[in-house]
Amino acid sequence: KEALDAVGRAISLEPEEASFHAFRAFILAGLKKSSDARAAAELAVTLDPDSDYAHSALAAAYLSASQWTKAEESARKALDL
Repeated sequence: KEALDAVGRAISLEPEEASFHAFRAFILAGLKKSSDARAAAELAVTLDPDSDYAHSALAAAYLSASQWTKAEESARKALDL
């Protein structure tokens, strides 16, 4: 909860910072809030398509939703960057 609140504050200060959204996605994935995690990660990837961290967050979001193929695709994209 505290981490989610802290990253929310960071996002409110710098909403265009992809790494903040990616970090939020990792937290949400850990909390098994898959849909919210995917939305945060997709925003991170949109903001910075060349970010391996954003693609890793997307992979984590897909893993939390048991979407194995999409998780693998995102993880491979992260490794390629």
